Amino acid sequence: LGIEYSRKRIRRYVRKIERRGVPLPNLRLIWRPARDLIGPFLSPGKVSTFHIYFPDPWPKAHHARYRLITPELVSALHGSLVAHGRVDLATDSAEYAEEMREAFDAVGGWQAEDVRVDFEARAAEGRITVFEERWRALGRSIQFLRYRKEA
Repeated sequence: LGIEYSRKRIRRYVRKIERRGVPLPNLRLIWRPARDLIGPFLSPGKVSTFHIYFPDPWPKAHHARYRLITPELVSALHGSLVAHGRVDLATDSAEYAEEMREAFDAVGGWQAEDVRVDFEARAAEGRITVFEERWRALGRSIQFLRYRKEA
């Protein structure tokens, strides 16, 4: 299940999938803000992993209300995950990474894990996002976080 706020990106994903010509019968793309879907529409205890890579940090203080990772969303993620399910996150903003940590700490029920080895392996396999590629080319440092739901 891919949740994307940008209609333009959804169209791009669909074209990319169609170009590959690989049938993906279990793939679903949804054009909505993630915070509108996670809690209300995902069944509790059914998701094994959430991948949240490079959400817009909305760096200006008056834009803070638009940031995706909040204690409310973290609580909804927790409810949707299976026992020991996880959330993988990446951002190029050290400040936003700290806010993410604070959001997970505020909710509780999470175990922070060291992810460097997993993400280095992922990058070595060529599975990096467009944003990661772009930010690395600009010399930005990438922050990786992983939280596992406590039983």
